[in-house]
Amino acid sequence: MSDKTKPKYDSCEDTSLFALRRYFGLWLVACSLFILVAALPLPAQEQRWKELNAQVKQLYQQGKYAEAIPPAQESLRVAEATFGPRNVAIRRDARTLVAVS
Repeated sequence: MSDKTKPKYDSCEDTSLFALRRYFGLWLVACSLFILVAALPLPAQEQRWKELNAQVKQLYQQGKYAEAIPPAQESLRVAEATFGPRNVAIRRDARTLVAVS
């Protein structure tokens, strides 16, 4: 290949292209980590959900069905906020709410 057919690159262009790729890679990693962390349930919310479920179970076993409805409803709301609308916990809480009602 002669010098006329070789592509000529400015060293500044090579550096900025490399920097652009590097920053895009870092941005991609940061976004992935954010999505992963945002998808995990918060420990406090999960703990609240477990406490509510235990309360509903105890009231149900004692035959206090009317008293079990408000914590069952709250458990369902917390589960939806914590785990998302398509989680198995949502279906289980909905079934519990129906059983108590």
